[in-house]
Amino acid sequence: MIQNQFTGIVENGEFHIRKKEPHEECNKLRLTKIPLQAAQTPESAIIDLSSYEGKTITVSGKEDGCWIFSANII
Repeated sequence: MIQNQFTGIVENGEFHIRKKEPHEECNKLRLTKIPLQAAQTPESAIIDLSSYEGKTITVSGKEDGCWIFSANII
């Protein structure tokens, strides 16, 4: 699986990507430790971003819809 990197800011516990393409549907993404094809819901391993509130972070992972799967905060 190809890992991409995303840079954004955490506001109200949500990850907002800085340079989101205008045609993409989500202006905020949720992060999960679950791999994309796992047999469980992404919510079961959602990453709590409260300790990053107001900070710019970079995340690696695989984007699908409004989620970043196999997310790792760099």
